[in-house]
Amino acid sequence: MVAVANDGHYFTSQKARTELLLPQTPIIQAVAEAFDWFKSNGYVQ
Repeated sequence: MVAVANDGHYFTSQKARTELLLPQTPIIQAVAEAFDWFKSNGYVQ
């Protein structure tokens, strides 16, 4: 998997874990957290 940061830099999931120290979040948890964020910020009613 390759992701793009807001500033246009590309990084792999391996780099995200090792260099950016991001946790490896299970997909169900990640989607639920994203939905909660959108809901709390008024994007979903």
